[in-house]
Parts: sequence; C-alpha cells; structure tokens
Amino acid sequence: MCRCDEYPLAIKTYLQTTEKWGETTCAIVVVSDDKVDEEAIISSCEEKLSRYKLPRKVIFVDTIPRNPSGKILKRVLRDQFSQL
Repeated sequence: MCRCDEYPLAIKTYLQTTEKWGETTCAIVVVSDDKVDEEAIISSCEEKLSRYKLPRKVIFVDTIPRNPSGKILKRVLRDQFSQL
C-alpha cells in the first residue's frame, strides 16, 4: 500500500479540461520510489478524499516547476499537461 506522505516527494493536483466532464482532477507526482504506480496513488487518495476529489489521472514527472522562492508554477503545469 502506498502512503502519500512516504513515497512521493511532491504531489500537485490541478483540473484538466476534458470534453465529457469539462474539468477533471489530475495529479502530478514526483516519486522517490519506482515501486509507486497510478493505482497506489489513487488508492491512497481514496482513504483521505471524497470520491469527487479523487484524481482521474496520475502523471509522473522528474521535477515540478517552481519559482525562485519555491512556489509551484501552476500555470506552467497547466500549459504543459493540458493536452494529455
């Protein structure tokens, strides 16, 4: 079982535009362990989040873009992953 506070180094969720739902939740994850997969992230989230807040897609990346003060650049993530 995956615990989000142990394996992923960082998780950022955002709304991804889709034709069917308009927008759905997507998780962008930086992991420190190769054993973590999409199912493990979603099942861990199921324990902590309401069903409508669960990510429908999990994307694994090496790094999450940040500004010099360390804040996540959400617009860069939206631009980078909006077409997936």
